[in-house]
Amino acid sequence: MMSDPIFLLDELMHLIERYMIPDDIERVHNAYKLADLAHQGVTRKSGELYITHPLSVAILLAGMRVDADTLCAALLHDVVEDTDYTVEDIARLTNPVVADLVDGVTKLDKRHFESKQDAVIASFRKMMEYFADDYRVVLVKLADRLHNLRTLEHQSLAARRRIAKETIAVYVPLAQRMGLNVIRREMQLLAFRNMHPWRSSILQCSLDRYMKTHREQHEVVVKTVTTALQDLIPSVNVFMWEKNLYRVYERIKRGDGDGSKGSRFKDQKKIMEIRIVVGTVEECYRVLGLVHGLYRPKLGGFSDYIAHPHQTYGFQALQTCVYRSKEESLDNMLRIQIQTRDMFQVSQYGIAAAWRHPEMAQRGNGKIAEQAVERWLEQVRELSSFAENPLEFHNYIQSALFLSEVYAFTPQGDIKEFPSGATLVDFAYAIHTDVGNRCVAALIDGVEMPLRTKIPNGATITIRTAKGALPQLSWLDYVVTPRARAALRNWQRQQTAEEFSRLGSILLNKALRPFQLTIDSIDPSRLANLLSMLSLDNLSALLCAVGKKEYPAILIAKRLSEDQADNNEQTAKPDSLSIEGAQGLITHFAPCCFPIPGDAIEGYLDMNTGLTIHRQGCTMLHEQVRPIDIMEIEWAEQKPDQYYKVGVKTYAHNVVGVLRQMTSTLAQQNVNIEDIHTSGDTYIKETEWVLWVHDLGQVEKVMRQLDHIPDVTKVERLSKGIHT
Repeated sequence: MMSDPIFLLDELMHLIERYMIPDDIERVHNAYKLADLAHQGVTRKSGELYITHPLSVAILLAGMRVDADTLCAALLHDVVEDTDYTVEDIARLTNPVVADLVDGVTKLDKRHFESKQDAVIASFRKMMEYFADDYRVVLVKLADRLHNLRTLEHQSLAARRRIAKETIAVYVPLAQRMGLNVIRREMQLLAFRNMHPWRSSILQCSLDRYMKTHREQHEVVVKTVTTALQDLIPSVNVFMWEKNLYRVYERIKRGDGDGSKGSRFKDQKKIMEIRIVVGTVEECYRVLGLVHGLYRPKLGGFSDYIAHPHQTYGFQALQTCVYRSKEESLDNMLRIQIQTRDMFQVSQYGIAAAWRHPEMAQRGNGKIAEQAVERWLEQVRELSSFAENPLEFHNYIQSALFLSEVYAFTPQGDIKEFPSGATLVDFAYAIHTDVGNRCVAALIDGVEMPLRTKIPNGATITIRTAKGALPQLSWLDYVVTPRARAALRNWQRQQTAEEFSRLGSILLNKALRPFQLTIDSIDPSRLANLLSMLSLDNLSALLCAVGKKEYPAILIAKRLSEDQADNNEQTAKPDSLSIEGAQGLITHFAPCCFPIPGDAIEGYLDMNTGLTIHRQGCTMLHEQVRPIDIMEIEWAEQKPDQYYKVGVKTYAHNVVGVLRQMTSTLAQQNVNIEDIHTSGDTYIKETEWVLWVHDLGQVEKVMRQLDHIPDVTKVERLSKGIHT
């Protein structure tokens, strides 16, 4: 049945007249007239006039009692994308706020991108950035998507599946983050039906049969609970909770349940669920006591989300599982959720609950949902600042959208939420980026644990930091929160750029030396001309490019010296490069030969991985790199607290106590052991040690001490790739 725009307009006006002042009603009506004019003569695939779509979107939002600007944006949300009107036109004909909301939901022109996917991702980032400034953008987008799902039968099968998958991946989690669970549940159902029409039909029929067969049993439970409560709490409301078809399907796919694959679907139907809604928090706890007196509670089946609200969107409730008889089985299990009326409204409408029920604000309720959304918006802003491109931002947000499963506390009692599997490093970054970057240790309920330890639910976690501490890139192997991953990636990019810039500075100064020049003595005008010619922003960008070998240092030096270039020819291989020795993101010590200060060294510079340093004569280097590309390198003066990994190999008789003697010797020399690997035959054992030492002198002393042990037959540097 086709919708009539006149009837839809009448319904919209009827809704807003209940809560808007006359001036706002007139603004909304004017926005309708502008939308109707812009879409004049255009129809949807269903054959309906196009204006029926923005009217339907506005009606959805008017049911939440949103403000006039949001409704105007809902009516005009497709005008810029589909007609000749511009955002500037919308601002002139309505106001800048409405224009910004419309711009936030307007997709970018796909003709400006290499692929449709690139356009979709860039449009998503644009919407989320507008969302971070004004969450009403997402309200309009969610209502737009919901109405499109309701009319999806007019699309091709491929389009229906694509839209349904996108809904599940992006818009359902967004609705849940906003607490708009009424919209979220309908989206899930409609998307499920369009992705898997046959499966959803079979599952729905099975659930309908189950409900019909057990209707009397369910009514008895509701009546029993109502009768037990209404004398003490007259305003109590008890009702069955309808199962979410999509969530039942997802649980079946995951294999939730106690039985075999054939029984899992049955298990999902057996558990009965009811909701109990009362007036006050005190009544919630009274109801809990009465219910536990009526039915035997399941051990470990109680959660108090009133005292500890879900941080995601401010959800509050008491949840308990009980058995309706002595038999402890799924057939007799009853899940009960207890809430006040305000909590129930927040659990259904989230951020919009206070608009639908203004009296909630007067009672001081509904603020938890607003605070939760603001925390989420802050995370969106932070992820946007970290992301280098739309795809990276899209991936961060995709990970951050999904709801948390683990909660932990700071020593001050603040609660933090995390996805399952989050680690102590994730916790550190959840407090603040600087805390994450400088964390060195963590305590769980007062006990120090490794940083890769997963966060236990309900624990109190203390993070210890140290001045001068730096993040470890190995953390990327086990952090799971987008905030931690984004912060680590951002730090890595900054440090890498700085290190390439420092390396470029060394290389360029070396190349300038034959011209009796340094970087600091270059004529500013010559430098400016070169930067302009290379389309680089500043000297740091030039040095970074030189460090990455994007531009040869000798050519840059000749260009900067100009008149001296002909008289001072630079050799192909200038004097050696001096390094301080600290391994960084772009300076690596090769694990094949373990170079340390005191060794003669050489290396290879790669624009992607940086500078890899080997001991001179390392066959691994000479087999993989052309001789012309191998650089001569020398050690600069080392810092007294700098240590390096070195490999030592020992040969010893296979007798009791020899390994203990070797480790004791290393301890006496104040040498830390990084790794040990032992092999060999029955009589002689070969042990490869990776040790931390200061320089060549220290490792030679350690080797002499090991060689003095009676059962040690030979000690040598671990040098797989060195000519002997």
